[in-house]
Amino acid sequence: MEELKDYIMTAYAEKIPTQKTYLNTYKQLTKLSISKEEMDNDDKVIEKIKNSEYSSSSKRSILNLIVIYRNRCMNEEIDKIAHPLAQYREELRKEETKQKVLKKEQLQKELPSRKKLVSYMNSEYDKGNYKNYVVNYMLLNYYVRNVDCNVLLFDNENPELEDCNYMVFQDNKSVVWQRNKYKTCHIWGKQQHIISDDKFYNSCRELFSKENGNNNNGVPIFKTTKETQVSDTCCGWYVANSTYQGIGEGKYLKINLEHINNKKNTMNILNKISETRGTGAKHLITDYNITQSVNDILQ
Repeated sequence: MEELKDYIMTAYAEKIPTQKTYLNTYKQLTKLSISKEEMDNDDKVIEKIKNSEYSSSSKRSILNLIVIYRNRCMNEEIDKIAHPLAQYREELRKEETKQKVLKKEQLQKELPSRKKLVSYMNSEYDKGNYKNYVVNYMLLNYYVRNVDCNVLLFDNENPELEDCNYMVFQDNKSVVWQRNKYKTCHIWGKQQHIISDDKFYNSCRELFSKENGNNNNGVPIFKTTKETQVSDTCCGWYVANSTYQGIGEGKYLKINLEHINNKKNTMNILNKISETRGTGAKHLITDYNITQSVNDILQ
């Protein structure tokens, strides 16, 4: 199946993350020892995937790659509904969804309430743990990912940087948060938020003042041992370390979504979360809403 690997390298040469994902799946596929002759046999393909120890998600990814191989490399027309591989793929999708929902139902029993997180955030402010307050405020009120929290603080003059996330003090009472760099920025566009919360403003001021107002290159919220800003790749640990019991950004989002579930204005709030985070509302419902039942999603 070297032609499949060659196809991945060529077709996704300018889409490196996608190429990397497909290459990892290709490695999993090769471990199934499906010969080129067997690749034409639907029953044999399904049997080998079904008998593997991979998760439903990995099995579906492998099957997707086989469909690409037979469609692009072998010029086979595969009906997206009636073909046996397509039907098995749908079966895997339902199984994967069921597993996700069951896992989320278990999480619902274990996760703290949003009220608990807000209480923790305010207690961190009272203790003078200003970084923790800032991080928790961003996660609880703007529903963002880890990278969004990796910001530089600047004094009153906007640096107008294009390749990073930063905050600027404004009018001695608010902070302008410029989000130029986040996972889906290329789809949802750059975002700007004006935050007038007194505790948030004071916390940012305290973090800025610790650097003696050195504003030339900005003051990072997360710093390495060498006093430089941490990389976006590593900032997840710093975010998690600032959260309640270290549960991290993903669980904060789950708790936020559980909090708004079944309220009269649930969809309005969900659309706000969708826009601010840069994630489709449908994706939030199916992948994060931990109270939605299996049947609701599968139907």
